[in-house]
Amino acid sequence: MADKAPVYATPLALSVLNQDNGEVFNNGLGPFFYFSRFKPAIFNHTAAGESSIEIWEKHVHKIHRYIKEKKFALIVLDPWSRIPEMVPDDARDKVGRKLLRQNYKVSESIAVSMAKRPGGGNYTLKIWTPRT
Repeated sequence: MADKAPVYATPLALSVLNQDNGEVFNNGLGPFFYFSRFKPAIFNHTAAGESSIEIWEKHVHKIHRYIKEKKFALIVLDPWSRIPEMVPDDARDKVGRKLLRQNYKVSESIAVSMAKRPGGGNYTLKIWTPRT
């Protein structure tokens, strides 16, 4: 992986992937940031460009642009991590997944052992790399 290349990853892999000090992005645990408009008044912003909706939209557009331009050296996703999307009722929903399949391919799947977890099992990470 190129030094300081941006990476999009599940929180499980962040500490390992951030060792080269490049930019590391994740989905902030899904669309919940967007829905934070139903939050305590202390978190409400009134300045233009600072509402939770506007901040979420900027984040989504940046991630989608990086995928289109193949700027991410790696995209590491687990079964619960997703590429961020606009609000679920928005017509643009699922655009990120489509962009991912068009511009990246799964180059490897890694089963991480969850032996210390009650019930054991594995946690599968899919490694996506840019299509050539």
